[in-house]
Amino acid sequence: MIWPFSCLRARRNVSRGLFPYHDGVRQRWGDPFTIYRRLKSGDVDLGQIGDAVDRQEEPETTQAIKLVCNAFDVTPWDDGTETGLTDMEILDLPKSMGDYLGGVKKNSNTGST
Repeated sequence: MIWPFSCLRARRNVSRGLFPYHDGVRQRWGDPFTIYRRLKSGDVDLGQIGDAVDRQEEPETTQAIKLVCNAFDVTPWDDGTETGLTDMEILDLPKSMGDYLGGVKKNSNTGST
C-alpha cells in the first residue's frame, strides 16, 4: 500500500515550492531557481532563438531541445525503450514552469500591510 505515501510526498513538495513535471517515466520535482539558472547558463538564449524554434528552424530547435533537456534533466523520446519526452513536450517545459511560477506568485501571501 504505497499510494498514501506518494500523496503525502506530493503535498510536501508543492508546499516547498518545487515545480512538478513528468520526465517521460515518472513524476519529478525541481527547484525552479536551479532550473532557471541552468537555462540561463547555457550557450543558447531561448529568448533570442524562440521565434526560430517556433518555426522549427535548425540548428536553433536542436540547440533549444538540448538546453532544456540539460536544465530539467530529462531525455528525448527513445523508440527502443519507449521512454523520454517528445520534442514538443521538452520545448513546453519552460512555459509550464513559467505558468507554475505565475500561479505561485498570485497565490502567495504578501503579509499584512
